[in-house]
Amino acid sequence: MTSGEAYDAARLALELGRAARQMRESRGWSQSERARAAGMTRSAVARSEAAGSRTTARAPDAELEVRISPRAPAA
Repeated sequence: MTSGEAYDAARLALELGRAARQMRESRGWSQSERARAAGMTRSAVARSEAAGSRTTARAPDAELEVRISPRAPAA
């Protein structure tokens, strides 16, 4: 992985973590509540929000676009 790719991966992890935290906070959830709802541990939630969880995706000649949107409330 080049230094440019590493920088892009770190930036993406940071942006994803920020978006997940903002969504959790907008719902008024604690990290524990989000963890319970997602079937995760609280420490995994904390790491993901702090960009400590890294995912590697390689797709030559393609861009990765990720969007996080809240689901509609259950009826």
